[in-house]
Amino acid sequence: MSTWLHQRATTFDRLSALVTSKAEESCHLDFKADFWGEPAKRAMESSKDSEARKKARARAGQAPVEAATDVAAFANGLGGDLVLGVRDKNDRANGWSTKPLILGRGQTLRQWLQSRLVPQEVASTIEVTEMPEIDGTGDHHAVVVSAPPWPHGVVAVRCDDDRYKFPIRRGKENHYMDYNDVLLAQDPHRRRIHLGLLGLGGGGVAVRIASGMYFRSNGQEFSYRGGRDLDGRVKSLEPSRMVIEIYGSTQRAWETVTTSSHVIGSREVAEREHEEPYEVKLPNSEVAIPLGVVTEAWEISTDLAGLILNVDLVRTGDRWSLRPR
Repeated sequence: MSTWLHQRATTFDRLSALVTSKAEESCHLDFKADFWGEPAKRAMESSKDSEARKKARARAGQAPVEAATDVAAFANGLGGDLVLGVRDKNDRANGWSTKPLILGRGQTLRQWLQSRLVPQEVASTIEVTEMPEIDGTGDHHAVVVSAPPWPHGVVAVRCDDDRYKFPIRRGKENHYMDYNDVLLAQDPHRRRIHLGLLGLGGGGVAVRIASGMYFRSNGQEFSYRGGRDLDGRVKSLEPSRMVIEIYGSTQRAWETVTTSSHVIGSREVAEREHEEPYEVKLPNSEVAIPLGVVTEAWEISTDLAGLILNVDLVRTGDRWSLRPR
């Protein structure tokens, strides 16, 4: 089942509100007056100049690649809606399209996506919602193409010359990923954790961290065996890492105490170790955690997320650090 990180524009009331308010395009929203390739087809049919018709035919032939690029950009980003049948001006909705939008193109679009998207499975996650007679006159229609974020790595678009491009939606525009972006997006585990945290609330969400924990003080290290995990909140969240502010608290740790050897009569008694309770008082502090060390993220309650780390958290003075196991 797809995970959606935005309020979808798939109802008449929602779409009408976006048009009426002249909603701004965003990382989740893009307006298009017509179906891909239709303006070029009309230009081809109306032009009497053979060279102009040839150029228009070439533009119309690029419709599958253009559609796949728009869909892949949302899939590589945070997901979103492509709203066909709404004009835009200065990146804002500017009324319903004056050109009739042909309905029943969902199957054509899906065939385009299956032939151009890599992996092909992305096409099966796309949802197409048709809205006939949006203005009550029967003259205008809208189609919403919804693309969820793809959690299993990067999505590529195959071009006509068998080159591949990697679009991503950033803000109001589509951009193209560079080599480092592609490498980062190819890590499906990190991508899944990032999308999962965004779905749970993203930056600002409260978290409870389960991890091995150690405290260093005056050259000694104390292990943590408390009955609860560390609590905090996500201050910032990026595709590769997050910064967590861990709340101040008093933790119960155990100090290893060594009993020195001594002689009883003619027999020497060896050193022995035992553990004694030790209270650790912690003020608020921050720690940067790469998403690659987060084993799992899940919802504990509506306002609290749980995290399991595959590294140990080590507190030295007023700083946290990570230590591989």
